[in-house]
Amino acid sequence: MKKSTIALSVLGVTVLGLGGIMAATNPSDEAYEEYATAKLTQYLDENVCADAGFLKEQCTNLLVAGKEQLKQEIANRTEKQNWLILTIYKTELSVSFIPFIPEYHVETLGAFNSLHIYKVQKQ
Repeated sequence: MKKSTIALSVLGVTVLGLGGIMAATNPSDEAYEEYATAKLTQYLDENVCADAGFLKEQCTNLLVAGKEQLKQEIANRTEKQNWLILTIYKTELSVSFIPFIPEYHVETLGAFNSLHIYKVQKQ
């Protein structure tokens, strides 16, 4: 058997194996919603509540109390593109229960049981 045939066979098996691993470790919708909720809550607490002056504590309490509502908002406003080996989540964020928060377009890549935000645009 030629070395090139063996090399191509090994490469083919490796690519198929990697694809199988990526498909098996593609994060779930629930994992994305938890991740996005945690990231958004942290962002709002550090960038909005921190600047709320004497209302900081109330703002933080509102975030904690509204966490499930926020998670549901994320679930309702997310478009999922599943490419079998990876998933792209596109979310139009609008925090309607906290006034004066701008809307954001967020894109997140999911692969290998990990999620990574790669694009954030303030609307």
